[in-house]
Formats: sequence, C-alpha cells, structure tokens
Amino acid sequence: MKRIIPLLGLFLALDIAAQETVKTTANKFNGYGIVYSLPTTAIDLQVTTTRSVEKVGPFSKYAQKYLGVAPTVTQNRTVWTIDKVTAVPKGIPDPEQQYAIQLKSGNQTAFYLTPDGLLAGINVKPECNDPRPHAPKKGHKHTDEELAQLYTEDMLLMGSTAKMAEAAAKQIYAIREYRLDLLTGNADVLPTDASLKIILREMARREALLTELFMGSAEKETMVKHVVYMPDTAEQGNRIAFRFSEHNGVVGTKDLSGEPVYVAVTPTREGTVPTNAKGHTIAPSKGSLAYTIPGYADVKVSFKGKTLFNGNLPFAQLGVVYGLDATLLSGKNRMEARFCPQTGALLNVSTVGTDKTEQTGKPVPPAN
Repeated sequence: MKRIIPLLGLFLALDIAAQETVKTTANKFNGYGIVYSLPTTAIDLQVTTTRSVEKVGPFSKYAQKYLGVAPTVTQNRTVWTIDKVTAVPKGIPDPEQQYAIQLKSGNQTAFYLTPDGLLAGINVKPECNDPRPHAPKKGHKHTDEELAQLYTEDMLLMGSTAKMAEAAAKQIYAIREYRLDLLTGNADVLPTDASLKIILREMARREALLTELFMGSAEKETMVKHVVYMPDTAEQGNRIAFRFSEHNGVVGTKDLSGEPVYVAVTPTREGTVPTNAKGHTIAPSKGSLAYTIPGYADVKVSFKGKTLFNGNLPFAQLGVVYGLDATLLSGKNRMEARFCPQTGALLNVSTVGTDKTEQTGKPVPPAN
C-alpha cells in the first residue's frame, strides 16, 4: 500500500474562506494550454469550542445565607471547552502532480480551477463546498447598565455590602411571591393575557439579574476554528494534531500550555486502476486528462482518552492517477465534468450533443 506523504506541518486557519473557482479558457495569452494540479489530501479539523468568561457576583459570599445555595462562580476566570470535532478532506496542490492540456485555437472549453490551481470542473461550474468562516455565537450578556438599574437609592445609601445583599435578596423573594400570586389568581388585580406575558417576562429578567449578583455570571461564546493537518502514516499510531488549553483554547503543537489532541490515520483501501473482464489494466489514450482515484483511511481524533471523531475519509495520496479521454474536449459533443478538489477524483462526466441530448461519457485511464 502506498504511504501517505511525509508530514508537511500544521497551521491554524482561524478564518478559512469559501474557495470560489476561476473560469479560464485556452487563448493566446496562455499559449492555448491549461495547467492544473492534482492535490494531496490534508485533514481539515473543524473544532467547535466554547469560551466561557466567568465573573464572581458582588454578593457571592452572601448567597448561602440569603438564597440558601452556594454561588455558581467562585473566581474570575476564562474557561475553554471542546464541544465537537469534525474532520473533512482538504486539497493541497501537489507540486509533483502538475499537468498541462494543449488545445487548438478556437477551442472554447471552459475549465474551472480553484485559486491555487486544482481542477474543479470542465464546462460546468462546480458547487462550492469548501468550509466557510463560522461567525462566533455569543450568549446573552447582562450589560453594566442593566446591573446598575438594580441598585435602588436606599441600597446605595446603606454603605454596607451585607445590607445591600439583604435588600437584593428581599427583591428576589418579592418577585417570586408576586409571580406566584399572578399564576394562582390571588393577585388583587389580574392583568389581561397579553399584559400578563409582558409582566412575567420582565419579572423573570429582573430576577435573573438579581440572582446573578449572588451566583455570578458566565458569558459564553461558541466558535469554530480550523486546524489543517497533513498526516503521515509511515508510522502507525497517534500523532499530535494540535493542543488544547482550558485557559487559551486551541494552540499549536509546541505550546505546552495545552494538552495534546491526537489524530490517528489508518489506511484501509488504496485506489486501483480499473481492469477489464480478464483482469488486465485498461490502456489509456494518449494525452488523457489526469485525475485521481483516491484511496481511503480511517481517521480518529481523540482528546484525554475520549474519541471526538471517527470516520473513513478519501485521500489522494493513497490513490492512483487515472485519466479522461482528452479527445472529448475537441469533439462535436461538449463534455461536462466535475472533479473533487479535495481528492482529485472525477465525480461525474457527460457529453451533450448538438441536439442537447445528454449522454454518459466514459473515462479512459492514463498510463500507469
């Protein structure tokens, strides 16, 4: 079985933009030739993390006395957690797999290439399926202005934190009692249904703010970070893809503030050239358009002994180079083909005649 190429390195890509394709045709400026690359496949680890900024409430030491419970937050800190990890293939141009297609003047075949030169489509624009940036999702944060509104004039004149805490606790219990009266119909004046909803919502908001003064607050922000990892299966077993710190989140492999997140890549099937009924390799046509039949490998991502991802992914470097009959580019029937920039694989191919009738095209293998 072919080895996956040696480790090229790891880098953090916090903002990976969607990869739009560029349309190009053969013309005098490019010598009527199209140059493209086949990829080697890296692993795009999409790491969903949550950052929680915890702040101690100003009345935290009175929570047990007045509310009967211990405070939730006991120290000011920032805590990061990993929610999940998803692994998907990512194509990196292989400098040893560059190809050129020479066409004649007047040939209007449209080639769709990624910005880094990977073939994505012929005569049909492929759908963009590269990962887009993930905007952070923030939880609700109570503003300083909202918290300041909780302090009445009497509370501010008390001059004692203990007395202010006692006053805040009385407000919490008053809200709870009045809400119970409203829900049980024991209130002196019962509002209409529409008004009741507004009153209950505002009471819940104010109670949450007052409780936060005792229990503390945690502002949470969820985001997705990308770690692009090029694997090496020459040596079996776990390899460090990145490190994760409870205080700093996703960090590099050499940052010992974080604990290692491991990736294990185990080849399961190599790509093979199709054969005929007698088991002989199908001979290619001269000058065929090269693409890849990828192989597959199991990918496992783990952290502190827990499996975060386990799946079987395609890899170009575990496959073989195959080909598409280049004469289809100059025939009467227009060829349409889509390729996978992540693995170099041919996804589908068809020909469309002058009568607009679509027919299935047959790929022809290149030389071994």
